[in-house]
Amino acid sequence: MAGGPQPGTDTRSVKKDDRSVLLVADQDPIRERRWRSAGVRLTSCDREGQRLHQLIVRTRPNWLILGEALQDKQITSAMVDVRRSGQGTKVALLGTKDDFSRCERWVRFGVTCYLASSSTDARIMQALSVSDEQSIVIVDACFQERLTELVRSLEPRPILSQRELQLLMLVAAGLRTEEIAADVHLTGHTVEFHFRNIISKLGARNRTQAVARAIILGLITSAECLAGNTLS
Repeated sequence: MAGGPQPGTDTRSVKKDDRSVLLVADQDPIRERRWRSAGVRLTSCDREGQRLHQLIVRTRPNWLILGEALQDKQITSAMVDVRRSGQGTKVALLGTKDDFSRCERWVRFGVTCYLASSSTDARIMQALSVSDEQSIVIVDACFQERLTELVRSLEPRPILSQRELQLLMLVAAGLRTEEIAADVHLTGHTVEFHFRNIISKLGARNRTQAVARAIILGLITSAECLAGNTLS
């Protein structure tokens, strides 16, 4: 993912919400009922541009999901409609796992969530929820490696101290401020001070984003985070 954690692999439970989603795909009553049971108002429509524009204006969706069958011209038109509506609708795009260039191109153009077309409905709902909660761009794990290489080649690599890297790995391991302070023998105030600096250096909004960006930029590794390792 770009700038954030990957959607979880356990899709058995999906948090209920009051999200409205417009899906550009053939109508499927069973699928719509499945989304409604998770608290998501799903509206399906075909790929005709005029009808899509009307639905965006009428339904005011939180998300517009575009399938892999859409051509670039249709995707561009849909995204222009979303921006002109001024309703803050986010765009999610589905694509085949072997087409990284399409993923990279549309994330650059403003797609907020890019998932493999093989994703289950539960996984799609989970990704949308994570993106909303964390205010981050979601990119499916199957595109992660090549996207990470691209980000590293384009963005400057911030310099973090050994202490800052240590704290990042501890928060990634799930520790709270008080637990981190006790582990590294600092006061909670000092830990908070370090995290403000970390977040600023990485251009993040919160600790979760800071961890994600540090991993993408190669400052820390996922394995280190999972193990909760510290630096001496």
